[in-house]
Amino acid sequence: MSLALVVNLRVNSLKQKEEQYHDREQALIAQVADQEERAEKLEEYRIYVQTKQYIEKVAKEKLGLVY
Repeated sequence: MSLALVVNLRVNSLKQKEEQYHDREQALIAQVADQEERAEKLEEYRIYVQTKQYIEKVAKEKLGLVY
């Protein structure tokens, strides 16, 4: 009887840990997706910064130059 009780308690404990790990896994998956999206936006911005249009915009706004 006491062995069954101990086994039952251990099973419940393991189930709780499994749920915690599953929740953490989902949170990490969401975080990875967010970081991948951020990386894509940064790459797009990096490409934009190298364009003539961006250089002209910065020259006009920050340096007060005209074309």
